[in-house]
Amino acid sequence: IGGKPFDVDSLLRDCVVKKKRPIHDALQIYDQQQQQQQQQQATDLSIGKEKIQS
Repeated sequence: IGGKPFDVDSLLRDCVVKKKRPIHDALQIYDQQQQQQQQQQATDLSIGKEKIQS
């Protein structure tokens, strides 16, 4: 999914309308996106703490 913010509704709609991929595949992709965002936030937080300490 290139540069756009992740849009679950449109992804699920694509799956239903075009039958491109099963819903559970879409949900797996969504879960991966969420995990990546959470990891990124955690990384940002730890970097922020290091800057404050130094």
